[in-house]
Amino acid sequence: MANGCTDSSSCPGGICIPLGSGTSVCTTTCGTTSDCIAGWTCGAMDGQSSSVCQCTPSPEICDGLDNDCNGIIDDVDVNHDGICDCIKIATMGIPGTHGALDVFGTWMAGRASSGAVVALGSQVLTADVVAPFNIIVIEDIYQNGKGRAYTSDEAQVLSDWVNNGGGLMTMTGYSSPPNDNANVNILLLPFGLSYGEVQILKKGASATTVPITQFAVHPITAGVTAVGVDNGYEVSGPATPDPLSNFTVYATGGGYRVGEAIQIGKGHVDVWGDEWITYNSEWVNHPDYQVPLFWTNTIKWLTVAGTCQVPIPIIIP
Repeated sequence: MANGCTDSSSCPGGICIPLGSGTSVCTTTCGTTSDCIAGWTCGAMDGQSSSVCQCTPSPEICDGLDNDCNGIIDDVDVNHDGICDCIKIATMGIPGTHGALDVFGTWMAGRASSGAVVALGSQVLTADVVAPFNIIVIEDIYQNGKGRAYTSDEAQVLSDWVNNGGGLMTMTGYSSPPNDNANVNILLLPFGLSYGEVQILKKGASATTVPITQFAVHPITAGVTAVGVDNGYEVSGPATPDPLSNFTVYATGGGYRVGEAIQIGKGHVDVWGDEWITYNSEWVNHPDYQVPLFWTNTIKWLTVAGTCQVPIPIIIP
């Protein structure tokens, strides 16, 4: 719905309606307004035998509605940087300290002007806590000396949130084995995903991260030719992926799985086998890496379809 059209033959549902702006869009029949995109209403229209979803365009703002009638809710990007200004992102755990600075939060806060990034830390996860967010990024939740153990009930909260359209990303490699991943694996269990306990892809004598250059075709990898890792962990699972889950191993290196993406219900889960993509050294010292583009792609893919989807520029500022 809401694709531009010239006549009904160009619409999948066979209905093309005029907007007050002088343009026309595709729409669908409806029984009540709840059948329509938020911001649209259901009602009778001249020339239509059934009620249809219809919309009066106005400037798009961050209000949970499709104001401009293009079929996408809250697609605001004033600076055209590829990050939706309305997006709401939370982080769990604490930023890593092995690399030079954690730039992820600062970078995001400068782009998601209406949502910013909320640090949940080790807050207990409940449905009310996670509900406001489009995306949750799990950073360092290693239990020993840094946090607490998460529970199966909290894992179920995250699972329900993802199934309803949430986007979850996890990272690892912040601490040393054993048990580095016990906590995050509790939260990944409902999705059939996990990290191993043997560190992989350690940087060599050059003291630079190991470049990952083997990428499958996926929205996360579009335009990305290399990002770096160091002392990460292999990603595994699900053992028997649902054929309808759109499961992809999108990054490998040294024969190991480094990145996996899977659709769960309405939502997405991205499991990355390292944490160096959050460090300043990877953004500044490696012109051969496309870390900002990798993050921009990831955030867009994690965001549920039809909400806060904005074009990604050729050059990421």
